[in-house]
Order: sequence, then C-alpha cells, then structure tokens
Amino acid sequence: TIEEHRLVDLKTIPAEQHPHMIAAAAKEIGDLIKIGTFSPEVEVPAGRKPIDSRIVFKVKHRADGTFDKFKARLVAKGFMQRLGFDFFSTFSPMATLTTVRTVFAIAVRLGLPIFHADIPQAFVTALLKEDLWLRMPPGISIDRDGKQHKVVKLLRALYGLRQSPQAFTQELMTFRVGGFASAFH
Repeated sequence: TIEEHRLVDLKTIPAEQHPHMIAAAAKEIGDLIKIGTFSPEVEVPAGRKPIDSRIVFKVKHRADGTFDKFKARLVAKGFMQRLGFDFFSTFSPMATLTTVRTVFAIAVRLGLPIFHADIPQAFVTALLKEDLWLRMPPGISIDRDGKQHKVVKLLRALYGLRQSPQAFTQELMTFRVGGFASAFH
C-alpha cells in the first residue's frame, strides 16, 4: 500500500511527476516482494531495532540526454546499523582507474574480447546471513494475509546496508567464470 501524502521524498518532486514516481515505487516494492527480499514479520526480538528505510526517486536519462524512465529505489538507512548486532564485517572491492586501464591495455594488446555486464538490482541477488528487520518508509506498507506490515524481516541485501557489498561479492564469487564465458559462445 502506498499513501502518496505520507511519502516524504515525494515532496521534492514536481507535482506532475507524482503519478509516475508512485508507479515506480509500486514497481520497486512489487519486484522486491516477487524475488523474496523480505517477509512480513511484525515481531522484532527484544534488544533489536528495525533499520529505517526510504524511497529514493530519480528521473533517469540516456547517454544522449533524452528521458529514459522514472526510477524509485528502496534504500536501507545503513548508518543506523550496530556493529555486532546488525552486521559483523564490511568489504567493498574497488578497482582503481589504473587497474582498469591496465586490464584494458592488456586485452587490447592480446586481442582479447572485453565484455560488460550490468546486473539489475545487484545487491538484492545476495542472501543475508544476519537477521535484520526493516521499517518501511512512511507511506508504504506490505499487505499480506489481510494485514498491513510496516516492519519486515530482510532476507536479501538492500542498497544502503553496510554488509550489502560484501554479500554481493560473495554471491559473485560463487559464479563460475567458465559459465560466464560459455554464455557468449
């Protein structure tokens, strides 16, 4: 359920874009439900706090500057997470520009093909090991079994969580490079 008048982040968006942004938010939440990102679980154990979240709205444009789509993303407020309770470690591998240029130079020199892959909702592909609860943003609730749930248990990583990059990296490492290469032959 989405209550337009309670969506705080919608107030910064021009009024004529509101219907499009609400549709984008409904699509985002629906997609997350469809892939099993969370399950409604109202009871949060004693001593644990649900992590707040927000919907981030954006108008996406193509490389040439033309309109592409309206986008909404559910983002956890990871800065609220507590070390030892909500997460135990973080890790985010980053390639430096020098490394990327070196790899490209070697590939060009050896005549090797270069492939680019974009993974939609990348972090959501990774399952969480920790037990985390998420408070839905004001104005959004999950309807299940005739009840509206404002707090859900997270089963998959979300953008904003401190452990999401690490969980996605671990998921990516289980993917065999040979399987990736054979997909292009």
